[in-house]
Amino acid sequence: MRRKIYILFSHLIYRPDSELREELVESRHLDLFNEYDQFADAPEVPESWRPENIPEVEEWDELWEEELNYNNPKINLIESVYKPWTVDESCQMPFADEKGFLMGDWAHHMLHLYEQLDFELPESFSHCPDHLMLELEFMSLLIEEVSRQHQHQFLNQHLDWIDDLLEEAQNEDLAGFYIDLIKWLLEFIRAEKEYLAAKSSTA
Repeated sequence: MRRKIYILFSHLIYRPDSELREELVESRHLDLFNEYDQFADAPEVPESWRPENIPEVEEWDELWEEELNYNNPKINLIESVYKPWTVDESCQMPFADEKGFLMGDWAHHMLHLYEQLDFELPESFSHCPDHLMLELEFMSLLIEEVSRQHQHQFLNQHLDWIDDLLEEAQNEDLAGFYIDLIKWLLEFIRAEKEYLAAKSSTA
């Protein structure tokens, strides 16, 4: 069920289609979070993402094109952009400790992790292996493959920038529909960290 929630968030960032909309209209995401709430503090599903408020596919697709399209999105959904390019103090590059660049240490570490677990990187994401959509999908794999302690470590290392993403979304006047999605995701990751920290300490 945790795995399905990470996949859900990954799909909600992706370009919408009729199948995804049908799942939301049928309240399947509500069912997932109701189930999650049985053993962890599930965040409330935002009003804009409740079944009765999901836009028609054509309207949703137009909104996605305006806000999150892959070629020229209003905000970047890429980890490296929100962190210093490298933590290597010996690096002599003039932008080494600056933010806003692709393929930083975080991206290369993701490539290493993908290789370890045979996670196939889509060609269209070769320039940004640390895209949020991929990191969420990869986390769903970790739930099946590694311990809770290692899952917690991944959240702290690679999904610790969502608060910065939210701030950027608000600064850039991202559509409320997607700001709500980022807030929802942020609250879920916080709940996951608490859940995994508790489970790791009792393991």
